[in-house]
Amino acid sequence: MEKVIHTYHFDILYQHLDTFGHVNNAAYLQLFEEARWNLIESNGYGLKKIQDSKKGPTILDINIRFKKELHFKEKCYIETLVPESNRKIMKMKQNLYDSKKELACTAQYTFAFFDLVKRKIIAPSTDWLRAVHIE
Repeated sequence: MEKVIHTYHFDILYQHLDTFGHVNNAAYLQLFEEARWNLIESNGYGLKKIQDSKKGPTILDINIRFKKELHFKEKCYIETLVPESNRKIMKMKQNLYDSKKELACTAQYTFAFFDLVKRKIIAPSTDWLRAVHIE
């Protein structure tokens, strides 16, 4: 069962747009990443913790589906969801909603916890599981 664990609000800016005047496909990935960083930082697992512990998240797979256009100055939000699991290989989903609260884009991720010294995937730490609300 998936549950919403975090909501991230933002406005569409010029740098998100392509020549068609709507959000560029690569910008969606940046916005989703901002939301993920906001989630883990707000739960005490930010960049400093990753650098100090030399352990952090790594994305293994992304599936993204574009459903609606988003335009300049539009107020949007991303909901992050995770399944209730604490396996070594984990799943996450993010839904991006437009100013009308209509689903504009979805992304599904396979991710893991990575040891930067050993350069391999390891079992997730308790701190990490707490940061992404997998308990």
